Amino acid sequence: MANIPSGTPISTEVPVTNAFPYWALSTGGSEYDAFSLGSSAISIIDSQLGFVVPLQGNYSALLFGGAGGPVTLSQTGLVPSFAKSMDVDLARSGIPLLVVAMNGQTISLIPIATFPGYTEYAGDISAFADQEVLLSFTQMPPPGTPPSQVEIDDIQFSTSPIPEPSTLALAAAGALLLGLARWRK
Repeated sequence: MANIPSGTPISTEVPVTNAFPYWALSTGGSEYDAFSLGSSAISIIDSQLGFVVPLQGNYSALLFGGAGGPVTLSQTGLVPSFAKSMDVDLARSGIPLLVVAMNGQTISLIPIATFPGYTEYAGDISAFADQEVLLSFTQMPPPGTPPSQVEIDDIQFSTSPIPEPSTLALAAAGALLLGLARWRK
């Protein structure tokens, strides 16, 4: 849980240990309610900015891949033995440039639910259950004018397996055909 002292001015540097306890950043520091116009940065945001607000709760992480290259937010920890998937809420334009990895192995994310302002994604992490791993979120810079940006919040482990994309497509097609059959009757 972030610990940002009340009255902290917007766009000021805050200690990583206050902004992102137990997490490591690839940049030298983190900023509070800062918005990058081109450089690589990591910011902790709350509702004071106004045009960018937390996805859930009081704070979200905002990663900017920019002129300084990619930025990474990472943490080492034990994946619970029950974990089959990891869920994370994501928003902003840079989601395609986000690389999520465990011990350097990319975790493919698929959208599982859409809400106003953000989408919940999930990835299969069953191979890492009951292991200590390095979980990392790396925001890559865009090929054009930087920065790319992604907002991250509510990272959770789940007992639910992730359906294969072909399984999802087959289920959607079946539901569509069933709906058409009922509509005709």
